[in-house]
Amino acid sequence: MEPTLISAKFNFFIEVLMPDGSKKVFPITKSSLSVGRAPDNDIVIDDPSVSRQHATFHVKAGGLVVTDLGSSNGTFIGDQRLPAKAPKKVNAGDHFRLGDVRISIPKPPEKQEPQKRSGKKLFRPLSGVVIAGLLLAIASMIVITGAVAIYITGRIRLSEQLNASACQQPPMVLLMSGGQVIQPQLAPGEPVPTQPAGRPIVSMAFLDLPFPYDGGNENFGGTLDQFLLANQRNAGQGGRINSFFDHYLPLYPASKDPDIPGGQEPAESPIGDNVLLFDGSLSEFDAYSGHPGYDYSTYEYRTPSTPLFAAADGVIYAVGEHSASGALFVKIVHNVPGVGDFLTVYWHLHPDRYFEAMLGREGEPITAGTRIGTMGNTGFSTGHHLHFEVRFDVNQDGQFPLSEVIDPFGYIPSPLYPSDPWFERTYFPSSYLWIHPLGVIAEVPESGGGSIDQPNDTGGAMGAEAVTPDRNVLCAQPGSLPPGGQVYWSLGPGPRPTYDLASASTGCVLSVLDAQGVPVERLGDPLIVSIPYDEENVQNIDPDTLQIYWQEYGSDTWKPLETHLDPENNTASAITDRTGRCALLGYPTTDIVPPETRIEVAGATAADGAWYQAITVTLESTDPSGVQKVEYSLDGGTTWDLYTGPFTIEPAGVPKPITMNEEFFGGLPGNFLILATATDSLGNIENPPVFKQISINPTKDPLIAFNPDGALAADPTPIIKHSRMETTTVNITQTLIVTPTLPDSSDAGLEDNTIRVGPDDFPEGTDPLTGLPCDDQSTLTYSPGLVSVTNFPVTARPQAGISYSPYVFEMYIGEGMTRFLALFHCDFPKEVDPSNPEDSVVGPIRSGRLPYESIRKLYSGFLVMASADPRVGALLGTSATIFGSDENDVNSALIDVSQLRSIAEVNSDAAAPPNLTGNLFDSMPPPGGKPASTLWVFYNYLNQIQWMFDPTGGYYLRYQDNADGSGEFYPSTDRLNGEQLAFENVIVLYGEHSVLNSERTMIDINLLYNTNTAYIFRDGQMFPVLWTTVGGDYERTTGRMRPIRFTDYQGNPFPLKPGSTWVEMVDLTTTLQEIAAGYWKVRFYAP
Repeated sequence: MEPTLISAKFNFFIEVLMPDGSKKVFPITKSSLSVGRAPDNDIVIDDPSVSRQHATFHVKAGGLVVTDLGSSNGTFIGDQRLPAKAPKKVNAGDHFRLGDVRISIPKPPEKQEPQKRSGKKLFRPLSGVVIAGLLLAIASMIVITGAVAIYITGRIRLSEQLNASACQQPPMVLLMSGGQVIQPQLAPGEPVPTQPAGRPIVSMAFLDLPFPYDGGNENFGGTLDQFLLANQRNAGQGGRINSFFDHYLPLYPASKDPDIPGGQEPAESPIGDNVLLFDGSLSEFDAYSGHPGYDYSTYEYRTPSTPLFAAADGVIYAVGEHSASGALFVKIVHNVPGVGDFLTVYWHLHPDRYFEAMLGREGEPITAGTRIGTMGNTGFSTGHHLHFEVRFDVNQDGQFPLSEVIDPFGYIPSPLYPSDPWFERTYFPSSYLWIHPLGVIAEVPESGGGSIDQPNDTGGAMGAEAVTPDRNVLCAQPGSLPPGGQVYWSLGPGPRPTYDLASASTGCVLSVLDAQGVPVERLGDPLIVSIPYDEENVQNIDPDTLQIYWQEYGSDTWKPLETHLDPENNTASAITDRTGRCALLGYPTTDIVPPETRIEVAGATAADGAWYQAITVTLESTDPSGVQKVEYSLDGGTTWDLYTGPFTIEPAGVPKPITMNEEFFGGLPGNFLILATATDSLGNIENPPVFKQISINPTKDPLIAFNPDGALAADPTPIIKHSRMETTTVNITQTLIVTPTLPDSSDAGLEDNTIRVGPDDFPEGTDPLTGLPCDDQSTLTYSPGLVSVTNFPVTARPQAGISYSPYVFEMYIGEGMTRFLALFHCDFPKEVDPSNPEDSVVGPIRSGRLPYESIRKLYSGFLVMASADPRVGALLGTSATIFGSDENDVNSALIDVSQLRSIAEVNSDAAAPPNLTGNLFDSMPPPGGKPASTLWVFYNYLNQIQWMFDPTGGYYLRYQDNADGSGEFYPSTDRLNGEQLAFENVIVLYGEHSVLNSERTMIDINLLYNTNTAYIFRDGQMFPVLWTTVGGDYERTTGRMRPIRFTDYQGNPFPLKPGSTWVEMVDLTTTLQEIAAGYWKVRFYAP
């Protein structure tokens, strides 16, 4: 049992009068207690009128704060039943009722005068009650087992050492390796540098906070203490963090609203609605799930007055306004020799002279501390703040997509999450990057004991000098720690304040790995941990109640520890035998907890849960001291209105998808962001505000018909003009309220002989890109040829040779147009007529594009293109350039089929053939698919495609419009053989699109080291899957890459149908919707 310090503040009890007249007395021995019928409560009341988890009691000056937990029979003060989750103060001398059980709070005895301080080290002794209980527990443990006796002896021995000036154990050797550190890439023959003992876990200490540490001035940099304070939670005690980096999947959360697409972090718990912090703990209270950076609050509430600085020396990468949201931003590249390039992102800047002075300076060097702007509220924002991100150029391509985001605080392994989930996806670790060291990694010696000192602080623009610490942060007796293991020790944010406990200092994290790298939860013997605190900075907290509290990994409870306060050396020390988190907490002398507000929305919903009419919004705020006012904002915090009662939000256009490439919220037509904040009677403000993101889509109204562009249909009567069998022209300009006759796909595409091959092993002579035998097996060792084939202008159609390609990637290239990258492998296009060789060609061939290089690497191939923009060409690898025969004809660049094969042979190495395995092929479709007879891909009004399933052939046939806006679709054919393009698999593959030039024609797609969503259409069915290029054992051992692989949501290989595959590459903002039974629409939105 943990020893509990009982201050005079808690020296009272409650009397419980049972319905049968019996009375029980329960002493109040801690500041927060659970009450109910279940045996795991702090106070157990065995009566049927009391719920298993009935209420909580929080000690408050002169009484208790009682909170009903939604009990069946209620909690009553007098005749008034308390609402669930609404705290209510009950004073000493009063009584209340849980169900039929009456409870009274006798008035406590007079409080004794607290012990006066002498200015020397203070050791707070245990009370007599606790000592007696502890001795009784010790006696019982000694009888049971000698090992426990050693454990208790170790605790008593450590208790004696709490008064000692220093630990009597030798210092541990500190390491520069582990999850937090990136090892420099050494040149051949360069010796590995040795790391001196006592070095903190900072191998790349180059970042400083980009705003004044202490606020209210324009100073850049500061001391370690100021750095620690600024990196606490924004809870009215000087901390500035509103939102943390989420190590689960920092790619924004998937919305629960069906009309808000995008966002890759699943909405379901535990991933959804939780944040995995850098200290390895899971938090449901911190904002917000899927967040890829840190949000820092302004010094002055709702005021754009906090300066922003460059966090380190670097080169200005980009300055501008986000096209979708209007957010002002600055991005700076920082090169770390031997490691690579980092990007810092500063978002939501205020439009002032400082930001204007940054415009047009891309490519210029900038020094740390240079003023770059002011914290603002531009774009899709939740109020004035800074969104700060760090990204690392993993693949060294000069681009910094969101998938390369990292946490500048690194990651500390825990028993719950031994490895960083984000690292498992990217294979690049988040590393500690700040100039002020917070912690260390130490190697456990064979004795299993030792000491660790607080690392020296030499960083900061204030010119702080290195100071040898006069205190240990950890003191372990021999046998406490696993020999050969590692100790992770770090300072960090303390918990949010509650009504009965508030943090008086920074928090701490202790994680221990054994020699095999497995996190341990319980230590062999207790040890002493110490954290800094400054008695002069302890505000609104009773100093006589200060104790170090401990939270074990996986627990929601903070338990008090035996604590020694040393105000002379500004240190608090305690004894623990567990790993976890610590904080110096005390009893608040005043209410410092802001109110809590809930946003409730009501209105009519469609079958998929989407709102389609006006909605009513209700705000509910609670606070024990009373709520002074509640405010709300519908424009991202620019203006605030006083809440006086429920209000209505009317539809405002058809919702457009929300981009997930950058920080986002409402603000687009049909999308709304509701912000709400409350202030209590003592002036505590709910900051950051609570928010709710909603979308109102009038096209979901079942009584109104709409055209594809969202406009009202002229005639809402369903009209069907969609018969591929009757004519080669398909018209879909009419209303989408259709019920087409769908083909029977129950036995679609089943071969006589079932095929199941892959994902890693394929029969000899089988092409791993199709799962089918290769006619010319000599070409299996050839590197794939990737040919850039144009799709615009329409005079380029029909293209030649596409039907021979086992994989075609269709991608957006700007201005509404798409282009094909057709892969050729195994069975190359055949010569049609030897007498007319000019007809046996592939093309027309056009210029190279940025995404080609990622695809080339994944498929170990070579590119065939008609030159490229010099900025693009410099980034493309192995390629062959084909020139047109007529400079006045953009469609004249063609390659002879025999020449394509010859180039493949030249660019191949039979001794090191490409590994194109990784995908499973099965002629039998898996269960769980949804009917999908038609797939309509809407890239642009003048660029639309339809894929229609042919149950006889078991493949999808391609149709394309004529870029004339008529809505008529024509068969896409191959001029080489005259056949209509037919593909067994059509895949809608989601990937982040990045626009890299002002003309919006230089677009890259993030494909490397990534995992994302895809939808596979095969056998007349649609299957939601995942695609990945994240390396596995093969990639890590060989250093080579393999093709895009497809899995189900449990990580199992998903089977493609044997045959060819067409990939529609779409941005994360793209929507996929079943607009009628078996009729699916993909709506692409230009990035």
